[in-house]
Amino acid sequence: MHLNSRDKEIVKELLATSKFITVDTIAKKLNVSDKTIRNHIININNVLQKMDLGEIIKKPRFGVYLKFDSNNIKKLDELLINNKQSLISEDVSIKNRKVFIIKKLLFANQKYITMQEIADGLYTSRSSVINLLKEIEEWFKQFGITIARRQHSGIEICYSEMDWRRAVDGFYRMLCADIGDINEAADKKSQLKNRVDSSDLFIMKQILESFDVEKIEKILSSLETAEQIVFAYDSYLRLLLHVSLGTMRKRKNKSVVIPTEQANEILGLREYKLAETLAKAIGQEFQVSFAENDILYFAAYLLITEISYIANEKKQEEMAKDIDIIRPFINELIQLIGTILNVDLRSDEGFVNSLILYLRPALYRLKFNIHTENPFLQQIKENYPRVFGAAWASSILFEKYFNVRVGEDEIAFLAIYVETALERINHKMRTVVVCNHGVGISQLLSQQIRRAIPGLEVDDALSLYDYKSMNKSNYDFALSTIPLSEEEKPVIYINSILKPEDIHKIKEQILQYKKIKIRDTALQKGEVSHFLYDEDLIFVNLDVGGKKEVIEYLAERLVAKEKVSKEFIQSVLEREDATSTVVGQGIAIPHGSQQYILDSTIAVAKLKKPIKWKHNEQVDIVFLLAFDLKKDEINKKMIKNFYAKFALLLDDVIVKDKIRGSQTAGQIYDILRNCV
Repeated sequence: MHLNSRDKEIVKELLATSKFITVDTIAKKLNVSDKTIRNHIININNVLQKMDLGEIIKKPRFGVYLKFDSNNIKKLDELLINNKQSLISEDVSIKNRKVFIIKKLLFANQKYITMQEIADGLYTSRSSVINLLKEIEEWFKQFGITIARRQHSGIEICYSEMDWRRAVDGFYRMLCADIGDINEAADKKSQLKNRVDSSDLFIMKQILESFDVEKIEKILSSLETAEQIVFAYDSYLRLLLHVSLGTMRKRKNKSVVIPTEQANEILGLREYKLAETLAKAIGQEFQVSFAENDILYFAAYLLITEISYIANEKKQEEMAKDIDIIRPFINELIQLIGTILNVDLRSDEGFVNSLILYLRPALYRLKFNIHTENPFLQQIKENYPRVFGAAWASSILFEKYFNVRVGEDEIAFLAIYVETALERINHKMRTVVVCNHGVGISQLLSQQIRRAIPGLEVDDALSLYDYKSMNKSNYDFALSTIPLSEEEKPVIYINSILKPEDIHKIKEQILQYKKIKIRDTALQKGEVSHFLYDEDLIFVNLDVGGKKEVIEYLAERLVAKEKVSKEFIQSVLEREDATSTVVGQGIAIPHGSQQYILDSTIAVAKLKKPIKWKHNEQVDIVFLLAFDLKKDEINKKMIKNFYAKFALLLDDVIVKDKIRGSQTAGQIYDILRNCV
């Protein structure tokens, strides 16, 4: 049951009109006979009626008319696009329709584009285009661009040059996220050797059309060589795109205006001088003259481009001066994350250096409001919740030092560096094997355990008699094949000949024991975070329709308790509009500006049912944080202590289940006092 290509052409003609159309008119448009059209109409009617999508009404002397329920338009569209027609040399799909319309609006040659023009290009109906426009308007909105409609003329986008370039950047990232088999479509002759992947270049050239990207790439490569640095690949692609965009638009007399505050920050920096060198080389190659704003634009994107390698110590020392201004921030950041995760990261030179190379461009991205999507965001939330939660704590330092709001994508990048550092730390645990089956079996068992779990230090096997008399402070837990009456340390019981289930049991116990040790250490460092909680600010089975409602509800209670000023509510909502504060595991930690906080505190809500927060993420536990790190040391200690224990909560299924199972504010309060 399907429509062939001719059937679909006929349906398109029927959808394009809201009145009857004669068979002769359709036949002439498709250059076929009336009889051919009538035969196809019979097949179309059969398919539509069997799928309950509608029917073609025939009326003598008037012609034919497609009657269908507007609720079925999406199904009808899906039926029509189930072929090999294309938008941009790829299969037509709902997503590719959006791509087509966005590209059409971004690179329009005329002022207005009609709905019919878009519908013709999409091989679909005007009504389908109208249905997609709301989503497309939302997409443009994130770049500050609006869609204007004019009756009888069509639609156009309204933008500043800077907003337009950011939208092109977003469009490029959208295409990169769905490369598919684009490598096969790439022009092999136009590949940039060694530096840029063919698929990335192909997408960039599709956007920039006839512009010579290769020449810009050669100039940037020469800059890298001269400066003895290597840019990180993804950052390099973005730099290549924006330098190419800046050059292409300058040739069309389109320039950006850099805000005075940003310009003052850029002038005098090393990157500004590099931008001048870059502009001079490009000007000679393309016969174009760049103004001050164009050079500042290049410098801004050089500033946000991450460096993955610096060739020599002299260059490293030269660049180290650039980060002197942020060293206090970096030092406090490392100390804060180390406190939360109960590790000392200060001596990890690799971590500190990689953090420096990441943080400087990240800070300028935040200052200049240049968003970078993290493709690993969801995986980090799911696989490393404790580290992601710890990294979120750094958001208060970004505000404290630079007055910028950091989003979940940048937090996830930071979490990657932290997790890498943690992997380097040797967390070896020590165990002793208790076995009464003779030396041979005991030694075999010990060797099997060492091979199965290399990170575990296994002492020689002991008899029950030796075990009773040994100093038990020298190991973390015991592995035993026999019952032990004295269990001063945790005991894992295993078989005399190691089995797969024993290995799994040992690994699970090791993981759980590590968590317990980390939790115990965190608790010993100060039982002060519970002072941030107030039983009157804990709400159970709260019935709300969405995140705005729960944020306003909790924030208004904080205002009533004189914990925050009224302005705090709007600052939380604005932050959520800018970036999601979902940390995974069904938990969100919205927070507002420190300037509106009167007394550091936390409001908690366990929701009656999960609500959609962002990107289809479901949330049923909300911690509204009102933290002010600018206050006294006791206040800072409470906040750091909270984050340390909160990071453990994200990794603890049992505690989360207890919170979700609680029926009173008092129950949750007791859980949080003891655990978070």
